[in-house]
Amino acid sequence: ICVHYPWCGCCTSDLRPPGDTGHNQTIDDRIKDLRNDPDVTEIRKNQQQVDVNGNAIGKNRPDIQYDKNGVHHNEEYDTTTRGSQKHQRQIPGNDPNSRNTYWMIDKNGKKTSGFSQC
Repeated sequence: ICVHYPWCGCCTSDLRPPGDTGHNQTIDDRIKDLRNDPDVTEIRKNQQQVDVNGNAIGKNRPDIQYDKNGVHHNEEYDTTTRGSQKHQRQIPGNDPNSRNTYWMIDKNGKKTSGFSQC
């Protein structure tokens, strides 16, 4: 189920927001930035992983997914190394053609490190 939330300008699941308040706010801030990019489409928050064609390809739920210039992007915001490592295996394993960005954040949602996989 996709529920549209005007405050973040995205579709999100009807489940609880991902993570705690800082985690969720960081994701919403990023989505607001993505909405300002005219090349970005199909923004998804906390939904089952899909590919660039919208096909469900995994049961995991990346924090943010979107398409840009024909490439599907996934972004994860993690507070633990273990969680990040799991995402780094799972997401590209489901879609080796996607571009993936992994951020480590503190409990307040502030980025502490990150990298992208192409």
